[in-house]
Order: sequence, then structure tokens, then C-alpha cells
Amino acid sequence: MKLKLFNSKSVIRVWVGVILLSVIIFFVGLQGALGSVFPPLDFLKFISANRLSAFVRGIIIYTSKRVTIDLLLIGLGVWGMYVAVKRGLYSILTVLKPSNKQDFVGNIYERIKLTRGPKIAVLGDAAGIAVILNGLKKYTSNIDVLIMPTDKNIRSALTALADTRSLSQLFGYGFENTRLSKFNFGDLYVKAMEDVTGDISAALNESANVFSLAGRIYPLVLDPVLPEFKTTGGKTVKSEETLISENLKIRSVCLSAAAYRVNEKVLEIIKGADTVIIGPGNLYSSILPAMLVKGIPEALFASRGLKILVVNLLAQKYEPGNATAGGQVRAIFEYAGEPVIDAVVVNSSTVPGGIPAGNKQHRYENVMIDEKELLELGVTVSRRNMSKICEDGLIRHDPQALGRALIKLISI
Repeated sequence: MKLKLFNSKSVIRVWVGVILLSVIIFFVGLQGALGSVFPPLDFLKFISANRLSAFVRGIIIYTSKRVTIDLLLIGLGVWGMYVAVKRGLYSILTVLKPSNKQDFVGNIYERIKLTRGPKIAVLGDAAGIAVILNGLKKYTSNIDVLIMPTDKNIRSALTALADTRSLSQLFGYGFENTRLSKFNFGDLYVKAMEDVTGDISAALNESANVFSLAGRIYPLVLDPVLPEFKTTGGKTVKSEETLISENLKIRSVCLSAAAYRVNEKVLEIIKGADTVIIGPGNLYSSILPAMLVKGIPEALFASRGLKILVVNLLAQKYEPGNATAGGQVRAIFEYAGEPVIDAVVVNSSTVPGGIPAGNKQHRYENVMIDEKELLELGVTVSRRNMSKICEDGLIRHDPQALGRALIKLISI
């Protein structure tokens, strides 16, 4: 049976031994450095007087006469104690981890485990963010959410990153039957925090501290910018609702403003992430607009991390062309100007009886998985059974199944 490092009582004994050895080395060096200035303490006298101390010092002096041995021993002792205490504490918490996760030690263990998870940047919109974060936050707390700063996106990210169910409900709480019925707590809180801190980026960063969220939220831009859709009939449309209600077809998408401030922190996060997850989300209303933000495609292309696209289960009927996974990847490459996708995660299951009634009302259609075309684009394909029909009659990704699929792909 293989011994799992940091997860065995025998490993704890090893770290205790390292601590004791480090203490001895530290005091040997300290006695050597200060012995001529201060009168020796009994313990130091004992340590420096034993033959082992003299033998160790003799070997080091013999092999490296140019090094200040006493300072070297002090440094080595401090470093050894630091490493042993750090690793030993993690081993102790691992062994003591209780089955009841509400236990204090259990909570500490879970937090330490999550901080050691991969650094993941999630680039998406409201609907996709909730699914991704609910699936990933049990594996890592190193999650950075990168969004267009709309009220819907912000509220969805806050709700998904909330560590408790009650906090999640609080962010989505609506003030029904009051003069504030058009608002909810999440929107009002973010607005108040933005006024206090001075800008939306600082407001979201401070919110993560106040509520101990399982990740941090960063706006892609620091000024109001929304997507605008050019239709096949030459009309300019600013909302999805209009596209759906008037049965229009998109020709292209652009941003509503040419002059805006890019959040430079987002570009740093993308470049430094172990993995960047794009989607799931509607291609023309959430994913392609993000590719139009200055610096985002270049940051994705420069990133050494794995770039994963989570393909939507269904496509909006207003989107141009055939609803295929390969077609979506080609569109992303075209708008980004770079091959910014390394792998795609697609759903392999089918919906019994076709698309549920709730989805038909929103004018969706199935996304076809053309694996051959995806491979021709140089993209790795991961197929997983990840769909489920929710209580509202809509088909969505199963957060837990999607989380497992992503972590497995990241770990390869």
C-alpha cells in the first residue's frame, strides 16, 4: 500500500523529528555565534558540549571553510522549523479530519485543502457562472471570476461564490410588496459598496473579503459597455429580448463603446492562471463580446494555462450558421484573432423526448457535436454526461457532473 504524503500518522512523527533536529541545529549555531558575547545557558551548554554537535560542526568546517558556519546553522535551523511546522500542521489536520464538516478542525482542514487547489479563471456570464462555480468551489478556492459588470452577472457571481446557503439566498433576496420591489439585496449592496470604495472593481474585491467568498470577482472593463448586435436585415439591436421577440438573425456582434477602460488586473489573472474556463454561455451575447475586449485575446493566447471552452447544451435560434460545437470554436477564433481554445467539454447525453417545453419557449436548438471538426481545429474533446432537467422545466448543466469533468481534464 502506497503511503500518502501528509496523510499518515507516521509522517507526523517524521515532521516532529525534523522540528527537534532543526531546534538542535539552530541552538548549536546560536551558541557558536553568541557564545563569546553572552554567558552560555545550561541548555545551550548541553547542546554544544555533546559530541554530536562537535562532530557535525567539524564536518561542515572541513567541507566549507569559507562559509560562516554558525550563521549557516542558524538559517538552516529556522528553515527546518518553518517547513516542519507548516507541513506537520497540515498532516495533523488531515489525520484529525472528522466526518462532521461543521466541526472546527474539519472547517480548517477543508479551507487548507481548497487553498492548495488549482488557480482557475472563469470567463462567462450570469447563467454559466452559477453552474461552473457551484461545480468547482468544492475542489479549489483559487477561483477568479471575470465578467462584464452587469447587475445580473454580478449578482449571479456573488450568489454562486457564497459559502453558505443563507448567504446565497440573501444576495438573491427581492423586496417584494415594497417600494424596492424592482431591486434585490445583491444589487443594492454592490451599488452601496461601489459608492463607498469608489469603483466597481474595488467594490467586488472588498465584497469577497466581507463575506469570505469562495473566490474573487473582477470586471473585464471599468466603464459601462454592452454588446450590440447587427442583424441580417441591417438592424442594430441592443438586447436579446428584441432578437427573440422579433425573430431576428444575428450577422455580427460588437461593443457599444469604443473608448473604455480595461481592467488590467484581469489580463494578469488570465496570464497567470493554471486554467481558464470560458462559458458555458450564449455564444453571441456573452462569449464573443468578451473576445472583443481589448487585451483579452492576447492574454489568452499568451497564457500557459489550459484554456477550456464549456460548450452550451443548446444554442439560441438567433445565432447565425449551424449550431455546432466546431462552428462555435471557429467563431471564437475569428473574433479573437488567435487560437485561444485548447480543449472543449461537451455533453454526451440526450434529452428524452427532445427539448423540454421551457427551452422551446426561449427558442433554443440542440448544439451538434462535430468531433472530427473539433480535432481538425487542434482542440481536445472531452465528452461527459452533464445535462439535467431542472424544476423550472429548463435543461441545464449538472454542476457536480460538470465540476468533476473539468477537474479531471485539468488534472491530466
